[in-house]
Amino acid sequence: MSGSGGTSRRAVLLGAGAAGAAGVLAACSKDSGNSGQPAPVPTSGGTPVSIPVASVPVGGAYIDFTGGVIVTQPEAGQFRAFDANCTHMRCFITWAGGGLMQCPCHGSQFRIADGSVAKGPATRSLDTRTATVNGDVIDVS
Repeated sequence: MSGSGGTSRRAVLLGAGAAGAAGVLAACSKDSGNSGQPAPVPTSGGTPVSIPVASVPVGGAYIDFTGGVIVTQPEAGQFRAFDANCTHMRCFITWAGGGLMQCPCHGSQFRIADGSVAKGPATRSLDTRTATVNGDVIDVS
């Protein structure tokens, strides 16, 4: 295909690859309606989510990615539950440690003891959920 005046196979393939990459980038741009942030995870809407007590470390948290909740145990036997969407831009909180839960989008941090803001840009506490211990399971609604 290469030669005098014709389009080479390499040029055609590179052009097709560039067009595909441009389409992917356009789909992810802010102009397409996607904010570039992780989408909020829908919460269970009051439907109970069951978490094994053993999954929630003392002084830490367990993030239930399916149910969209976070269960914390600030002190042994004391359980709290929160909606896993950050109150700043509703991004899903993905990290907990050192007594804090953190949103990956803008770095907001919340205390595991009560869900209050430890570091902004969030200005209000995480939405609370009800945590009820039933034997070796914590039901969150």
